[in-house]
Amino acid sequence: MNISTPAWLLPDEPAPVRLMNTIWADTRSVHDELTDPTVLRDWLADVTDYSRPELGEPGQDELDDALLLRDSLRRLAAYCTEDDRPTAQSPVTEIGQAIDMVNALAANRPRT
Repeated sequence: MNISTPAWLLPDEPAPVRLMNTIWADTRSVHDELTDPTVLRDWLADVTDYSRPELGEPGQDELDDALLLRDSLRRLAAYCTEDDRPTAQSPVTEIGQAIDMVNALAANRPRT
């Protein structure tokens, strides 16, 4: 993998892991790859079968849902790995809240 390859393009990782990898921290700051709906569209095209025009272009609501899903999945992963470090910039702080968010967002997904 070259240095410019986005984290979500790591080989053999499922889409939820790739989504969780769109944000990370280093000693300098927090880096977030999902900054606007256009970037979300590109991410979807890279990791899923998002070539369906009937789904339309993602807007701010879809970006907000993607960020909430990402934060919820990260909270669940932290719980499963017993990682109790605080999560930077995440509105999802409790495991029950993460479960509720994943279930609500999954129930509201477009049908194929």
